[in-house]
Amino acid sequence: MDASPNLATAERQTQSLDGTWDFRHESDSAWRETQVPSPWQSFPDLAWSFGRATYRRHFSIPADWRDRELALHFGAVSDTATVRVNGQEVARHEGGYLPFEVVLPADLLEEDNLLEVEAYLPDAHHAESDFAEIPHGKQSWYGPQGGIWQSVHLKARSPPTTSPRSASTRTGPRAASNSA
Repeated sequence: MDASPNLATAERQTQSLDGTWDFRHESDSAWRETQVPSPWQSFPDLAWSFGRATYRRHFSIPADWRDRELALHFGAVSDTATVRVNGQEVARHEGGYLPFEVVLPADLLEEDNLLEVEAYLPDAHHAESDFAEIPHGKQSWYGPQGGIWQSVHLKARSPPTTSPRSASTRTGPRAASNSA
């Protein structure tokens, strides 16, 4: 396997975004605080709830990260997530048990940034997607689990660099079929 040297030696730093977030379930009239990570069913009044909920918090970018590629890493958001930074949608992810990462456009970031995550957990009666296609596993034995239920991190890494040689090199069995 031919690993790119710039990726293998790239310096990476991480800032946890776990902790207190603002939270509002679609059945709520006002925002309340919650801890991330944890499913929204940790609230007694939402123990058996489905639907939509929005999580939000502010974050700042350390000064020494300004010229680096920044990404948000989510351990898991059940079941569908829409991620917005400063009001702009930056990603949608489907799959409540899978981690995902979002590279943030540099021109979108400010000194103080608002991160919003809308989580959607369908039920069999009001699903916007095919409920039967959503994996449920043994976690469903204990009731629904919706929202940001795994850690969230802001990651900084050296900006990717490519040399003319590495940009045009292809390896593996499909290399021959991709070249003309």
